[in-house]
Amino acid sequence: MNKFAFIDEFNKDLDEEQRVRYIEGSYRPEEYLDLVKGLETEPEGGARCTVCFRQRLEETARTAKEYDFDFFCKHFDCKSTQELRFDSRDR
Repeated sequence: MNKFAFIDEFNKDLDEEQRVRYIEGSYRPEEYLDLVKGLETEPEGGARCTVCFRQRLEETARTAKEYDFDFFCKHFDCKSTQELRFDSRDR
């Protein structure tokens, strides 16, 4: 199943230059586990999430720069039971 089917559906009636394009990032759980060492007892929605957000946004920004994009956005998948709080001050 294509998890980006909604984008394909959105694009179907658009001209090529109007279509939304996307790049799926790589999945590197080992890198994430290294980054969160010492945070194993943090509560759900806490410091580990901030680390993950940063990891994914930095990769997205690098890719955007590599392709000379004017802007980018990031979609985060999470379990429906997770309550996520992200504050831009958590730099």
